[in-house]
Amino acid sequence: MLPSFAGIEPHRRLLVFINPHGGQGKAQQIWENVAPIFKAARCPVHLQHTGPAESPNNATTLASEIDLGAWDALVPISGDGIINELLNGLASRPDALKALRMPIAPLPGGSGNALSVNLLGPEGVDDLALAVLGVIKGSPIPLDLCSVTHGDRRMFSFLSQAFGLAADLDIGTEWIRWMGDTRFTLGYLWGVFTRKSYSVEIILNVKESSKSAMASAYNAHQASSPVYEPPAVPSDLSMPTPSLSMPLEDDIPLHTELKADLGPGWHRMRVPIQILYGGKLPWVSRGSQQFPLATGRDGLIDLVVVPPRGVQESIKGLEGAERGAFLSSPSCYYYKVASYICRPIGSAAKGYISIDGESIPNEEFHVECHPGLARVMSLHGRWMGLDKIVLE
Repeated sequence: MLPSFAGIEPHRRLLVFINPHGGQGKAQQIWENVAPIFKAARCPVHLQHTGPAESPNNATTLASEIDLGAWDALVPISGDGIINELLNGLASRPDALKALRMPIAPLPGGSGNALSVNLLGPEGVDDLALAVLGVIKGSPIPLDLCSVTHGDRRMFSFLSQAFGLAADLDIGTEWIRWMGDTRFTLGYLWGVFTRKSYSVEIILNVKESSKSAMASAYNAHQASSPVYEPPAVPSDLSMPTPSLSMPLEDDIPLHTELKADLGPGWHRMRVPIQILYGGKLPWVSRGSQQFPLATGRDGLIDLVVVPPRGVQESIKGLEGAERGAFLSSPSCYYYKVASYICRPIGSAAKGYISIDGESIPNEEFHVECHPGLARVMSLHGRWMGLDKIVLE
């Protein structure tokens, strides 16, 4: 078997996490199905059961205490919730920089499975054998993390930050989690037909706002990037983010209050919106490529802002969601930002805020990107985004 592991350390030591009662409740059955494969690959495995966030065996606490030298990868059989908990547990340690380089190798077992979709593609995310192969023979690739500060709490996000309808369709549909990805579509349609809008002040450090320039940069990146890029070792949790070479557009339609005292690149807008959505990876679910220009490791946050729209236009926004077609819509504003602040106003402060699919108190929050902090295991050695962006 060793020749098939050329360039890869065989017999990986794996710490597997499952919450038997979390998400759709299928993690235990998945484990029973895949355990013989790990045994055949002669991978030493330890199974660790986790519980809810308020329990003493939640994944955040477990990750903060594990012996890093005992394992080669952490394997959550879950959706994105336990992955978020593991990353935050690793980030809370005194040796956080070292700990975050421990690869996370997910096996999809939740309702969203966004990280797995980004690693395997929407066509491959249901292929459990493919996911297991990624654990056994995948390569670690870097992933930017976003620090999210709200109140006196700081947490890390690997996937998305959502406010407005984007949060309501996620957190507001927890009660129908058993429906899988379908719950997100139903939540969106509910918000569309009730014509919900949200007042907000957004302060953002914009690095690029031209869709055509971002698409050109993305296409050049996809054309020049090797299939596997060895991860660089970060030196500091507050590393400066790289700036793009393209100049910032002067005319950004949604900016209603441009404050010179904010400094170069900083902009302020106080507007009603339908959606505010920040993210690091292209796919937020199997059927929605919300951040088609995201690469996972450019040191920037992809931020989508959508103003209130009519029912017909909003429903049309669902068309081609799997290929990020909304990017061509004039009513969708897409930015590359190094950081941003979101302040809910008035009745909007009664809605939801979602961080990687988990609810946090609805209050002002700050987001900043930190390049290459985390590692995830990828069978293909890259993120599964579009090969090329074509604006329609």
